Order: sequence, then structure tokens, then C-alpha cells
Amino acid sequence: MDEVPGGQQPAAPVPSGAKIRPRDYPHLKFSEAEVERFIDQFGRAALQEGLTDADKAYQVVKFFPEGKDLQEVEDMKGFKKKDWTKLKEEILKRWEDCGPRYWESELDKVALERAEKGGVWTRAEYVSYITSFDQVLR
Repeated sequence: MDEVPGGQQPAAPVPSGAKIRPRDYPHLKFSEAEVERFIDQFGRAALQEGLTDADKAYQVVKFFPEGKDLQEVEDMKGFKKKDWTKLKEEILKRWEDCGPRYWESELDKVALERAEKGGVWTRAEYVSYITSFDQVLR
């Protein structure tokens, strides 16, 4: 990195000034059900707009709805340090357990599959099983 007057390096990468706006990408919205797809689509849109990794880390929050999810992202280390690689990993890790969503008509199938596997014996199996029912798409 170039020498900075005073000898100190900047705490975080400097944004380039490029912008990505939700109004220009109305289809691009964060969804717990499709986190990887969201990250991929955001990355492609950011590339089109000429965003640097620091820009991506700073501007991805524009595509999160107000509320708990937005607050969680703003509290992540990658966001605070404007480190897109780190932030992307944190987002994927945070929402990795959201797993697939099921249609209401599929819940019988989910229950039958679990029964065929011998039922629910551990806490992790229970959480996985019950989450299937929490994530119903109507």
C-alpha cells in the first residue's frame, strides 16, 4: 500500500464512490431461503456497477429489509472493516442453517422421511426436523 502522510495506514479500504441502488435492481433482495443466490446475484450486479470489494461490503446492506437481519449484518466484522470476503463468509455462515423451505403439501413427506431414518434422537436432529416445519412456504 502507498505511504500515507503521518505514516499510518487507513483502518479500512476506501470506497471507490461507485454506487449500487435497489431501485435499479428491484429483483435483488435478501432472502433467508436463498442466501447463496442472493450473494451471487449481488456480486454480478456489483461487478456491473464497478464496485470494489470495500464498496460491496458497505453497500450490500441496502438490499436487506429493515429489522433484525439488517442489524446483524451491520454488526458483523466484515461490514465494520469493509471486508467483502469476510462479510460474505459471515452472511453465509449466519444463514446456512435456514436450509430448504418446504411447501405445506410437502410436510407429510418430510415427516415420513424422518420416520424412515429412525426418527429423531438427538438435539441436532430435532432442531433440523422442527425447522422444516418452521420454514413453510404458503
